Formats: sequence, structure tokens, C-alpha cells
Amino acid sequence: MPVAATHQSDINQRRAADPSASAWVSASAGTGKTYVLVNRILRLLLEGVRPERILCLTFTNIAAAEMQNRLHSRLMEWASASQAELAEALEKLTGESPPPELAALARRLFALTLETEGGLKIHTIHGFCERLLHRFPLEAGIAADFTVLDETSAGELRQDAVDRVLSSAADDDSSLNEALGEVIPLAAEQSFRSLLDGVLGRGTGSADRAGTDQGAKIGELLGSVACREPEAIIADIAALLDGDALDEAIELLASGGVSDRAKADHLVRAKAAGTKQEQADAFRAAFLTQRGEPFARMATTALAAEAPDTVAALESARDACHRLVLEERGVRLVAANAALGALGREVERQYRAAKAARAALDYDDLINKAADLLRVSEAASWVLYKLDGGIDHILVD
Repeated sequence: MPVAATHQSDINQRRAADPSASAWVSASAGTGKTYVLVNRILRLLLEGVRPERILCLTFTNIAAAEMQNRLHSRLMEWASASQAELAEALEKLTGESPPPELAALARRLFALTLETEGGLKIHTIHGFCERLLHRFPLEAGIAADFTVLDETSAGELRQDAVDRVLSSAADDDSSLNEALGEVIPLAAEQSFRSLLDGVLGRGTGSADRAGTDQGAKIGELLGSVACREPEAIIADIAALLDGDALDEAIELLASGGVSDRAKADHLVRAKAAGTKQEQADAFRAAFLTQRGEPFARMATTALAAEAPDTVAALESARDACHRLVLEERGVRLVAANAALGALGREVERQYRAAKAARAALDYDDLINKAADLLRVSEAASWVLYKLDGGIDHILVD
């Protein structure tokens, strides 16, 4: 079984490395994807494809360097191998015994790649996007001399934008003051900053395109949610029990055990409350646990047997209280997210302005601008035509 499995793996890798196939390979880390990609490059070179007409893209500089090193190492081995060693290596790569002319070409490939102007095109995705935008800045609608912000610089610039927005929103006259007041009570400083960072549109498409940033999407979504005012819900909670029903519940629970009397105390507090908010808070304490779950029982067994109607009324009020509390939480969550979206959009606006003032792009911008250039810009066809004139094969790891 292991021999057959290994054989099938070799066959699959050879199929994926075949230049005549347009292949997608999905596999876990460390299972040989980069090995297959390098083999595909080698087979392209053996078929006579010029090195400069092959583009390889990977995600990190380390991965790009690893791919480059592996490729050069294999070509160096071919250049110096004995005839038998070279024939064995080529047969393992292609699955066929190599003709003499193929072996002769394999020996020349190392020198050919070294002599190629600009070397092999093995870039990170961000590096490729940067080169593309520097080649077509006017078509992309960006400054020709733009600079690229590394993650540290971009983070500092974004943090400056966050600080400016929060400082401005803290002013009572700011239009964002109400939004800040909605969010701050629900999150500690660090979690608030994490939430705000997450709403800034990273990886959601071009941040400069109207309506595509995350904050705008949240605002549109939450704007369509029909919600009652929190005050109306509080008023409903405060009206759960009153008059004779409340007095009967207090009298019954006060005669029971420790847990019964604790609930009675909360009901007494609700009856004496001066505001609807205080009354609602007291009812919450009487009907719900500290975790916000409804009490399993509103009275001990003895009291339930003694006054089943009163206990049934308490249970009905408990269930209603739980529903109303959940509704209130939902309303406040919607309001907080809408407020967070408003703050996030302002942070994004200031962050974009700061980048524009420096003629700078961050890593997300590189990908988004390049995608726009190739897909939706007026010059997309021209850019693709120019790229097609220089690249025949694209390999992505």
C-alpha cells in the first residue's frame, strides 16, 4: 500500500507539472506544492520557453527566495551532472527517457537563466503589483513616484488616524460624539481598537471605491434593521408586574425560603423604584440570573403548590422579561455596530488622506489598485495586451 500510494503521488505531481495542463493544486503545508511548481518551471524551460516569459508569484519574500534557490540548485546539478545522472533526473521529471538534444538543452539552462535580463520573474504578489503599478501609474490613477508603506509604517499611520478621530469624537460638539458614546461602554480600550481596526475594510476590495469598505457595508446593513427604541423596551420591562399581581407575588415569595425571599426583595425594590429604568433593573434581578438566563424556577415547590396562579404569573413575567432583555441587547448591538461603522469610515477617510499626502500605498492598496487596473479601469485591455506581450506562463504558489 505505501508503494502504491507513493507511486500515485508521483503520478499526480508529474501531471500537475505538465506545462500542457492548466492545473490547480490543493494540498497541506509541506506536501510538495513548491516542488511541483519548480518542476513545472523546469519542464517549461526544457520545452524552449524563454525564462523572461515565465512569471512566478508567491506570498512572502522568503517563499520567493526559496523557489529561486531550488530552481537554481536543480539547474546547477544538471549543468555538472554525469550523462547517466542527468538522464535519470530528466526521466524522473518528465516520465520519459530523454533524447540527447533534451539533455544538451538541460545543461545550458543554468547559464541561460543567469544571462536573462532581469533574471527569472519570481516575485511576491505585492512585489508584482508594485512593479505593475510603477509601469502603468497613469492608467491606475496614482502618482508615478508613489512609495510603499511597510506594515509598521502603515500601522503607525492608521493608528494616528484612529487617535485623531477619537480625540475629535470626544469633543461634545463633534458629530461623532454620539457614536463614540454608543461604543465605548461596550468595549475596553484594547478590544475597542481591535473592533475599530476590523471595520476599516482590510481585504474587502478597493477602499477607494465608493461603497465597498466594511464600514459602509455595516452601515447599509444595519440601516435596514427595524428596531424599537431602547426606552420603549425598558418601559415594557418595567410594566411586567404591577398592582395586586405585584403585591401578591411579594407576599408569597417573602414567606418562602432564602431564594424566594431574595426574589421578593428585588420585587419590593421594583415597586418602590422612582424611574422606569430602576424598576426594569429590579425586575431583571428578580427574573434572570447574573448571566442573563431566566431562573429555572420562580418559587420553591411548596410555594408553587400553595399558590399556583401567582407562581404561573411570575413565570409568565420571567419569560417576557427574558424576551425583552434579548430584544434590548439586540437593539443596543445594532446601534453600537452602526456607531462603530461611522467611526471606522471616518478613520478610513483620514487614513486615505494621510496616504495621499505622502503619495503612498499600503500592501492592501497594491493589490486593490492592481486588481482595478486589470479589471475595471478604462485601460484594462491595453494593460493586459502589454502584459500578454511579455508573459506566456503564470505560476502562483
